[in-house]
Amino acid sequence: MSTPRTILITGASAGIGAALAREFARRGYALALVARRLDALEGAAPALQAAGASKVVPIRLDVSDTASIEPAVQRAAQALGRLDVVVANAGIGVLTPVGKNKLPA
Repeated sequence: MSTPRTILITGASAGIGAALAREFARRGYALALVARRLDALEGAAPALQAAGASKVVPIRLDVSDTASIEPAVQRAAQALGRLDVVVANAGIGVLTPVGKNKLPA
């Protein structure tokens, strides 16, 4: 039997990241799920394993804290043995009310 492929997905607690986690679980990947809401990741783990994920590793990370990104990726690689795929899905943004931002001249 071959070793399962591995993937790290940021922003995996909701939206596109959670949908990616479900799809890669269905394909039998070992998952490192990364997001600010560790409780959401831990809550999703049993369903992802039932869907076919060979392993689920939840890791708390706020990508706006750039100094914490590399240690989180290293933790994921160590927990899964390696990382075959990394999906940088999480992002940060600044909300500005419509009409309040200024466009460059």
